[in-house]
Amino acid sequence: MDSAQLLALVGLGATVTLLPRSVAARYPRQAVAYVPVEDCPAASLVIAWPERSRSRAVAALVRAAVAVAESRGMGAVPDPKIRAFAGQAAANPDR
Repeated sequence: MDSAQLLALVGLGATVTLLPRSVAARYPRQAVAYVPVEDCPAASLVIAWPERSRSRAVAALVRAAVAVAESRGMGAVPDPKIRAFAGQAAANPDR
């Protein structure tokens, strides 16, 4: 189920949900009330891929995610394998 479908259910009164703040900004709905939960711990977003993957598309996604995280001051990428994968996969054909 994507965000739009989930928010449609919320708007119909069929469910409630916790969402990242970015969803409220991206998907404003008149029938949905977004209420910040200030004492909730920050959530982490992760990307997972098969360890043996050498896909250029996946490498591009990983590079883009790293660049966004760094540009927003979200700290260093914790695992050096992430940078190694992004660099190696870019040099290899899709598999």
